[in-house]
Amino acid sequence: MSNAFTFNDLTPINREVVTTMIEALNGRKTLSIHYKGLPRVIEVHAVGVTTAGNACMRVYQTGGISEHGDLPGWRMMTLDNVSCIEDLGITAPIPREGYRRGDKGMIVIFEEL
Repeated sequence: MSNAFTFNDLTPINREVVTTMIEALNGRKTLSIHYKGLPRVIEVHAVGVTTAGNACMRVYQTGGISEHGDLPGWRMMTLDNVSCIEDLGITAPIPREGYRRGDKGMIVIFEEL
């Protein structure tokens, strides 16, 4: 996959989720989502496309359930696995420590802090 990947290459559902996550990032919103069916509380730091070609976001997870058990912490989440998005009405204190622009896990970055 080349870096010529664009927003229009996404599925309509992924375009909608990407737009929602970019709005959350720019508004510094704390979100409640379900990821792979499990509840999570996240702060979005970057939205783009993984090196495998999947729409994704780099988030700081502060609550909910973690498959890794370590919270809070950094996560790369593919947008195909995101549902039940809710704005918690809390301003996220971002960027969080350890955040670096130019995420190496993404071949395209649509928006980042």
